[in-house]
Amino acid sequence: MTRIMRQISSTGSYHVMVRGINKQAIFLASDEKKEYLRRLSNLKQQLSIELLSFCIMDNHAHLLLFEPNDDTSLSKLMLRLNSGYAGWYNRRHGRIGPLFQDRFCSEVIQSDSQLLAVVRYIHQNPMKIGRSVAHWTSYHDYLNGTGITDTVFVLSMFDESPERARQAFADFVTREKEEYPDFVNSIEPTKTDRQALELIESVVGQNRARTLIRLDKKQRNDQLRKLKDKGLTVRQLESATGISRSVIARA
Repeated sequence: MTRIMRQISSTGSYHVMVRGINKQAIFLASDEKKEYLRRLSNLKQQLSIELLSFCIMDNHAHLLLFEPNDDTSLSKLMLRLNSGYAGWYNRRHGRIGPLFQDRFCSEVIQSDSQLLAVVRYIHQNPMKIGRSVAHWTSYHDYLNGTGITDTVFVLSMFDESPERARQAFADFVTREKEEYPDFVNSIEPTKTDRQALELIESVVGQNRARTLIRLDKKQRNDQLRKLKDKGLTVRQLESATGISRSVIARA
């Protein structure tokens, strides 16, 4: 059977899901969840991928990953992560055969609002079985500033102050449970990088995209807000202007 090619995200962000074969438990104990996260931490550093949030349940896991440069690095990470963990798990339990259902599933994140919706969804996943948003998720990493999660970008979308951003994040993910967003119906057509640059230059002037970084804070943020209102993603604006993702997200 021909494998379906993975859809490429214009923002570089993906909601990745893995599940045990036949929906069986694949994380039977706390140390097995720790082992999966340990392997994930090592691989994301090797492949320069950011982990924006995670949730590890008994028979499945959710990961929100940012792949900044190489469109193949996420597939490499998931192949090495799942095959390495499966081999370790099988040796531990004296079993043979596949552990995971398929290799992994991924959904592209096409906007900053969708990214935040997925962040909330992942952290609220344990609530389905009566657990808290902190039950084997990245919640504590966000509140304590420690752990394997890359929290800077998401927190910068809430507030410039780390303390206020953490409080706003906590309020956001613990708010009343929301349904998972309908990606198929809500995604707007995304612009290519060339179209994005043309749109930026239509606002700021031809060949002037890189001059935004030299504006004072108010002027720069005014221009960035206009561009975001036109549907440009943080990644596209960062690539075209040279301004950091965190600055663009806060504008």
